[in-house]
Amino acid sequence: MAEPTPEAILNGGWRTPPDHYNYGPRGHGYGWTSTGFPRVYQLHRPSADGRARDCVFLVDGKEVADLSAAVTALATPPVLGPDETIAWNVVPVEFRGLREVEAEVAAALGGDKSRRLHAIHFLKRKGLIEIGREDLPAEEIARRPEILRHLAFRPTCRRRPGANFTIALETANG
Repeated sequence: MAEPTPEAILNGGWRTPPDHYNYGPRGHGYGWTSTGFPRVYQLHRPSADGRARDCVFLVDGKEVADLSAAVTALATPPVLGPDETIAWNVVPVEFRGLREVEAEVAAALGGDKSRRLHAIHFLKRKGLIEIGREDLPAEEIARRPEILRHLAFRPTCRRRPGANFTIALETANG
């Protein structure tokens, strides 16, 4: 991976398609995860008055002032909260079905679906897990005509290779 600089982050590529956000009457926004620095997220959202667009950057799910602040934030390993730590211990090293992993994370968190979604979301935002896709077998597609061709896959999930060496766990004292 390249050394993080503002230029390297901007020119490192962004995952497409973007995430879409609905801000109600203010409009909508889009977000992209950096492919070169997966802990960095770029968000284009409506300004407070809804007349313009703000471009903000987030590192580990937290807004930073600018790209220089993002570089500084990347120098510190991500910090996992208790739910994220539990979820991390469930997420497999190799790609497995995302729905299966989500069910196992929910079970580990006492069956709470909301906690499961937040834990997986923040592991992804912190660049610690990858969401992938596995194409469905041709026989299954032929047997199930309701499956649209562009949706003929199942989402998968795994730990990002090397990520387990960049985790700093929260302590009870902060």
